[in-house]
Amino acid sequence: MIELELLNPSYITVRSNDNWKQIFPLKFHHTCLKLFIKFLNILETDEIDHADDAATNSSKAELRQWNLKTIMKRSYEYRDLAEMGSKLISTTESLIDVVRSMSPVVDTPLLTNKFMAIDMELRGLCREASERLQNFSDRLDHDLKYLELARNMNQNRGVQQLTLLATIFLPLSLAAGVLSMQTRFKDLGTLLYDFFGVVVLLAAIVLIIMILLSLVAAVKELDSKSLRNESYRESLRGKFLVVVNVGFFVFGCLVLSSFLVGMFSDVTLGAKILGYGVAAICGLWTVALLLVLGGIVTLGLCL
Repeated sequence: MIELELLNPSYITVRSNDNWKQIFPLKFHHTCLKLFIKFLNILETDEIDHADDAATNSSKAELRQWNLKTIMKRSYEYRDLAEMGSKLISTTESLIDVVRSMSPVVDTPLLTNKFMAIDMELRGLCREASERLQNFSDRLDHDLKYLELARNMNQNRGVQQLTLLATIFLPLSLAAGVLSMQTRFKDLGTLLYDFFGVVVLLAAIVLIIMILLSLVAAVKELDSKSLRNESYRESLRGKFLVVVNVGFFVFGCLVLSSFLVGMFSDVTLGAKILGYGVAAICGLWTVALLLVLGGIVTLGLCL
């Protein structure tokens, strides 16, 4: 009622005995349109205030079952709002055309000018409502696009891990097949302990490799965020890459030399070369990683 009363000064000047039946619905829709836009403003403000919600923020969430229901609910709500707004806008525009064609408005220049102001305000409100409704849909499409991108990245990471598991356990399955064909299960004896020991050993190796892959992924993510810093991009990153590449090269040489020594000369000496070499390389990599992380944190604090 308050919104209707606020519009009285504008509509009294264009109302007459001939067109009051058409003016009143137009005035009512004018009020509804204002209230609808006010509701959209409140809804948009609420969404901005909850922009960091993990269920809807594409930078923090992933497309999973737990937040898919929330996204579907938002989609249905936006669709209902769009249908409601479309009906309100189309009806308002039709009423504008009806009142414009009425005789008192058409024949009197003064009434024509006054109604033109109402007409312009109504059409501006219609455009504003349409734009806000479109913004809601665009924002949801934007979030869904990046959630889908995050899900695809996780799927690619899962495929890499499955490939790694298949590569490691394929030799084990072949060895188990050969063993089962040549020896009966009851005659295995202490070989069963060795067999399950190999399984546990390979599982531990897979776990360590998966942890290393996760660490590498985290370092790559941190590196991509830090590339925006000029000092890191031009100096610190190049030194770190040199240390990593040299470390991989030395590690490969140590592994190759240790197996060559073990196969052709002394197994114990080859094992010592491998053990000490791996320990030294891991120590160097750890120190380099700590230095890089410390440098990145320092640059972040400076910024």
